[in-house]
Parts: sequence; C-alpha cells; structure tokens
Amino acid sequence: MDDRRRYGSTLGSSSAGSAHTGRTRPGLRRRRRAVAFAAPLLGALLLSGCAGGGEQDAPEPDEDPVTTAPGPSPQGPDDDGAADETQGPDDMTDPDEPDSDVAQTDLEDSGDGDTGVPEPTPQQVEETPELIEEVQATWEAYEELSETELEVMFYSGNLSCYGVRTVVEEDAEEVRIATVSGRLPEAADQPCTQEALYVSVVVELEEPLGDREVVELPDVELN
Repeated sequence: MDDRRRYGSTLGSSSAGSAHTGRTRPGLRRRRRAVAFAAPLLGALLLSGCAGGGEQDAPEPDEDPVTTAPGPSPQGPDDDGAADETQGPDDMTDPDEPDSDVAQTDLEDSGDGDTGVPEPTPQQVEETPELIEEVQATWEAYEELSETELEVMFYSGNLSCYGVRTVVEEDAEEVRIATVSGRLPEAADQPCTQEALYVSVVVELEEPLGDREVVELPDVELN
C-alpha cells in the first residue's frame, strides 16, 4: 500500500474549533519560506532600470574643484573662478553623505532571512469543507504547534463571503500542504468587498512531523 496518505483537514465541527482556542504553544518552532520579498524587490529593480534607460554623456568637470550649493547667490564668482566668500563649510555638498537620517536606515538581517520587518498577525479560522469557485492560495509560513499540529498562514478573502480548506499528503520524507480559498455557497449572490486577509488554519498530521520537510502541494483538485 502506498505510504502516502491524502486527506483534507476540515475544522467545521465545533470540537475541532475548541481544540485550538486559548492554547499555549510550548516548544514553538517557526519556519518561513524566503520568498516573501522577492516580488517587491524585483519590481523595484525593474523600475530603477527603466528610469535609467537613457544614455547621456557625462559633463566635463570644472577645473575649479570647489563645489557650491545650488540656488542663486548674492554675488557671482570672481574672475578667477573662486567661490563666493559668503558660503561657509555647511553649504558644501558631500556626495558621500546622505541627505537625511532616513537614508541611513538599513534593515537588519538576523542571518535566517528575517530583516526585522514585523510580520502581520494571522487570524485563525476554521476550515469550510464545501466551497465554490475555489482557487489555490500559496501559503506563506507555518508554525509547529506540537508534534502533530501545524498552523499554516496564507491570504484569503473577506470572511463573510469566502472560506478556506487544506489538503495534506504525507510520507516518510515530506508533508505536502495545499491551502484553498473559495466562495461560501450561501454567499454566492452576495456582494463582497475585495480585500486580502492574513489567516491561518491548524492542520492535524497523522504522524509526528519529526525531521520531515513541509512543502507546497501543487495542482490539487478544486471545486
């Protein structure tokens, strides 16, 4: 018999909901995939590339190395090209120094992909087994609550119109999880606001996680 077991976690029952309420998390381990900032970073690089697409010849530098601050001055330069004596050292522009303290702000990297930016707090929800117009929502992160429990975080829609469910497959090497978001049948004809909510569901494993890797389960069957 194939050692891979596939099942969909359903938290629609009240017993499942009560099992995950008000629980402490001893020995909590957090693992996050290092892809969250790849798309914004790539977009910024593309924008900067477009802005600098034109080629221009660099202007010839002046013989006089003295740099003056931009803007009109009370007196023009002397005949020998010297700067106006009314300008003090504070008016000189140093290209190596940032214009403000904001430019000096750097994100500290702890070495494990964490840049110090606070992450949103997910809203834990129960799964809905019956959904329509489903789409697969790639999960962002997970937390190991116990040896057989994982809390999986991802984005879904307005909770008054949309529900979520998970599909899980396990074997000796991996735990594969898919998160699915879909419209509630009772809200099929209901107008809904378009918003993205950071939610989480608790997944029950058949065996302790141990050293197994948690990965995305692709191409699940959708309703």
